[in-house]
Amino acid sequence: NHILLIKYMLIISLMLFIPYIGMLLGGMFISTYFNKKGKREGNSLYTRFAEDVINKLTISGNAKYGLGVIPAISIFLAYAQLLYTAKTISLGMIALAMVLFFLSLTFIYKYRDIFKLERILSQITYTGSIGKYLLLTAVYIFAGAMALASSPDNWNSVNNIMQLIFSWQSMFNFLTLLCISGLVSGSAIIFFFFKWDGGVKDMTDDYSELVRRFAGNLAMISGI
Repeated sequence: NHILLIKYMLIISLMLFIPYIGMLLGGMFISTYFNKKGKREGNSLYTRFAEDVINKLTISGNAKYGLGVIPAISIFLAYAQLLYTAKTISLGMIALAMVLFFLSLTFIYKYRDIFKLERILSQITYTGSIGKYLLLTAVYIFAGAMALASSPDNWNSVNNIMQLIFSWQSMFNFLTLLCISGLVSGSAIIFFFFKWDGGVKDMTDDYSELVRRFAGNLAMISGI
């Protein structure tokens, strides 16, 4: 019963955590891409889209605790119980992924908070890039650690981080998470921009078309 309860806790935590990190990852890459593209081309639609995406997909400051920090801690504690006697590096890699994830949250939410100031002053900041690449690294290690944890036959052969990184199971899990990220991010953009609380205000026809086309294509391609 104790093990069953831990597994239920793990499943619930993963159901909260994976869509959230997928939405964060997608939101950061979309926002930083369109922010840079908008500045380079002098296109205000792109810079507005970059700002709206990061504001909507990060949801709120409290969301990072309810959907990110608390589920992440629960996932680590659940694996710590399930792998207590196992001779595997999985738990250590999960811990590393969580540390990188927590660090990435600091940069991601700082990027969101300084976005308006950055746009007004036309300053270039690396906060967004640091945040997204920390999160990308965390997601890759997490994907690999989960793959290894579910494959006891590989526990003896995979005993360092380099073997984990170049494992085909890690790569497959990571690509799966990237597809989930694209699907969740595209769907979330459509939902938050057009449905949630009346949607984003003062959207022009051109801006609305940009959002629908990009988000729809992203979700469709990722879903395939």
